[in-house]
Amino acid sequence: MVPFNALLKSALVITSPTLIILGLYVGLGTLNTSQMIYAYVAVFIASAVLIYPFLANLSSLTYYVKEIALDKRVQAPELTFLGAASELSEALRRLQASWDVKKKQMETVITEREILVDTLPDILIMINDEKKVVRTNRAARAIFGQNLAGKLLEEVIPNRNLAGAIASVIQDLRGREVEFRIEEPVVRDFLAIIERFPVPTAGGISTVITMNDITELKSVEQMRADFVANASHEIRTPLASIKGFIETLQGPAKDDEKARVEFLQIMLEQADRMQQLINDLLSLSKIEMNAHSVPTEPLDLTKVVRQVVEHHKRAASEKNQRLVLNLHDNLPMVKGEANEL
Repeated sequence: MVPFNALLKSALVITSPTLIILGLYVGLGTLNTSQMIYAYVAVFIASAVLIYPFLANLSSLTYYVKEIALDKRVQAPELTFLGAASELSEALRRLQASWDVKKKQMETVITEREILVDTLPDILIMINDEKKVVRTNRAARAIFGQNLAGKLLEEVIPNRNLAGAIASVIQDLRGREVEFRIEEPVVRDFLAIIERFPVPTAGGISTVITMNDITELKSVEQMRADFVANASHEIRTPLASIKGFIETLQGPAKDDEKARVEFLQIMLEQADRMQQLINDLLSLSKIEMNAHSVPTEPLDLTKVVRQVVEHHKRAASEKNQRLVLNLHDNLPMVKGEANEL
C-alpha cells in the first residue's frame, strides 16, 4: 500500500515540467486558463496511475529491508515493475539466507557456551559495575538460589571480605583471590578468584567471580593440625616418663634391683607406645600417598583381627576389661594393607 502523500508528491514532481510548459502556452495565448487546468489534471492523473505500481514496489522493498534489519523473517516482495531493483531484491534474499545461517551458527555457539558454563563444577557468578548479578551457572544457583539475576551480590553473598575484594578489582582493574566463609544455610568456606571481564558485553558484564568450595579441604587441614598436636602431646608424655625413670635409675634407685626391673618394664611399654604412635603417623602418610592406588595384595582378615586383639589385651587387662573375639569361620581373603586397617 502506497501512502497517499507519497503518491501525491511523486506525481507533482513528475508533472511539474508539464505545468511549466502549459503555463508558457497560456502566456503566449495558445491556451486559456481553463484548458491549462484540464490538461494538467489529466496529465497528473495519468502520471499518478503510471507511477503507482512502481511506488508500491518501492514501498514493499522498503518494508522488507526494515524487517530483515530487525532480524525478522518475512517473505521477499515480488518487484514486478522495477527492473534494476529486482537484482537488489535477489541480493537481499541472499543476504537474508546468509543472515539465517550466521544466526543459527551464533545460536549454536551461545548454546554450547551456556552448556559449558552450566556444567562447570565451580561456582561462576558474573556481575556488572553496579555489582548486580547478570549471569550465573548451575553450581551457583544450586547453592545461592535460582532467581539471582538482577540482585545485588551483597544480598546473595553477604560477606565483607568478598565485597572488599570485588571493590578493589573494579577500582584497580587487577584480579584478586580471597577466602571467605558463609554461615547460612550451612557453614561453607570458599576461595574466590575475581577477574575483570576482558571485553565489554551487551549484557553489561564487567566482573567474573569463580568460587571453589574448600570446606572439606579446610576441615582436613584442621583435622591434620589437631592430629599433629595430639600426636606431639602423646609422644612427649612417654618421653617425659622415660626420661624421669632414667634419671631415677641414675640417682636414688641406682642400686635398687627391684626398682630397676619395674622401671625398665615401664620404659619398654612407653617405648612401645611411642613406636605405635610413629607407626600410626607413617601409616597416615602412606594412606595419603596411596589414596588413589588400589591394593593388590591378598589379606587375611582373621589374622589381622587376632593381632589387633592380642595387641590391646594387656591394656584391657590393666583396666579390668576383657576382650572377646567372635569370628565366623572361613572368612574370605580381601585386598588391602594390614597396617592401614
